[in-house]
Amino acid sequence: MTLTKATKVQTAIDKARAKLAKEQGRIKELEAKRTALENDEIVVLVRGLNMPLEKLSAFLESMKSGTHHASGQNGPKQPKITSNENKVNKPEDKQNET
Repeated sequence: MTLTKATKVQTAIDKARAKLAKEQGRIKELEAKRTALENDEIVVLVRGLNMPLEKLSAFLESMKSGTHHASGQNGPKQPKITSNENKVNKPEDKQNET
């Protein structure tokens, strides 16, 4: 019995689907492993805060709502610009200098 071209293609499709299903399962396993590792890191960080559960909950809620500022600063300080730094030397300015 000879296989038709369509049957050969269908066999290739079936093999590819089987490979795909296997790889999708592997992806799910890897994603679960990554999530577990991320959770472990979070637990270590939270435990490092040495904060009672009630305070931790309030702290996280304030961070979530954006009302907590850990450093008391809103961001890095900007350098002060003097009026001389704002000037742009134009060609007519150079003529006036001579």
